[in-house]
Amino acid sequence: MKTCLIIPLLILSCLPASSAEETPKVVRDIIESVRPNVDKARQEYAKKAKIENDKIVAQIKKALETATKAGKFDEAIALKAALEKAGNGDYLNELLNVSATDLLGEEEHGDGEVMAASRTALQAAGWKLQGAVEFRKDPEVNGGEVAILKGAALFKDNYEAIRNGPMFVSMWVKYEGGVGGSIFGIAQEGRDELSLITLGDGRLATFSGWPGAARIPSTIALAVGRWAYLGCQWDKAGMTIYLDGKEAGKVPVPALDNRIGRLEIGVNSPGGDEYVNLSVGTIRIIAGKPVAPEAVARFMKSDSRLLK
Repeated sequence: MKTCLIIPLLILSCLPASSAEETPKVVRDIIESVRPNVDKARQEYAKKAKIENDKIVAQIKKALETATKAGKFDEAIALKAALEKAGNGDYLNELLNVSATDLLGEEEHGDGEVMAASRTALQAAGWKLQGAVEFRKDPEVNGGEVAILKGAALFKDNYEAIRNGPMFVSMWVKYEGGVGGSIFGIAQEGRDELSLITLGDGRLATFSGWPGAARIPSTIALAVGRWAYLGCQWDKAGMTIYLDGKEAGKVPVPALDNRIGRLEIGVNSPGGDEYVNLSVGTIRIIAGKPVAPEAVARFMKSDSRLLK
């Protein structure tokens, strides 16, 4: 049996490099077989993109008319130039800018979960509300429905809260200031195991309640009252924090055993009544797989599309 296996391998190793670089006929046939479906998808995509571009043009026209009637001629001149760019599809090009990596990227982490923080999406994904969570449209984030956590929180029980990682969590969030506390955390057996907290002025820190309470501050801060894409990944080496798609720094965290737990957003202690003044637009969770730094910027772009 070993001889039968070795001989074909030797034959393959003797083939010229050019043979390996050429696309095999069977692969070319496969590509051609799916081409009609891809062409159809492209046509449908183009139709939808044109509809959205027409909306851009119409809204700029309306703004131009309003500025002209109000005698705001400098603004009208700028809007007229913008209208020409919109008609040429310049703004649409900025919005599209889609590569195959963008289209296929979500499959790379297919076991993760990503959702808008709307009432319908959260409940469908098994999240529960603690306190009077308010949901409303926010014009600052494309008019999307967001969760307002003022004296309220979100949680999900029976979640495989991987402490030693790797585990990645990211959210579109807006910290409104006031009392600091946990933005999100993992609770097990009635105590905080690991939390990413804000210290009240927007500065971030990690907190661990076991073994022994430990708070480790960082120099990374959220701007109060501004939406930001906050992401973090942790493993045995510590926690890496990302802000608006870019790595902002690292903070050490203690390592504990992996166990089933409860994932909480906006509550300072398991089942407690101390909350952080926070708005949440989207939630993304990827457990058990490391996330490359360059993927976070893609997640930020992708998740922002849910905010409408």
